[in-house]
Amino acid sequence: MAFPDAPTIDSFAEQLEHSVRVILGSTSEADMIFDRCPLDFIAYLEVLGEKEGVEWAPSGKLLARIEAALSTLDLIAWLPLSQPDEIKATIEYPKLRRAVDARLAGILRDDDLGLLEQGPRIVEIGGSRPARLARLVQASA
Repeated sequence: MAFPDAPTIDSFAEQLEHSVRVILGSTSEADMIFDRCPLDFIAYLEVLGEKEGVEWAPSGKLLARIEAALSTLDLIAWLPLSQPDEIKATIEYPKLRRAVDARLAGILRDDDLGLLEQGPRIVEIGGSRPARLARLVQASA
């Protein structure tokens, strides 16, 4: 997918649709790992919408597809931003990244969208790389 230079609501809406489509298309596969889940994109869309003065909300049809996709997942492993940041490359939009991380925390910790009651287990993973890996292995057992 080709995206504009700066993050936009339209580009993240397209990524959300793609994420849902891929997850729903993979339900017969065993042991699938997805880099992102629909909740990541929802967090981006809400933060960008707030920044632009637009309230983003999924349509009823999209919301039903998001719920269906989430219900097929067994586990969401969430790695909140860490200090110091382990990413050595320059982060293009650090304020956006922090705002999305904070929004995702509310979505995952508090289920403030009401999408996780019938959905996957949420595991927050932090610490060193070996500690994170051990926590993930433990959570997936």
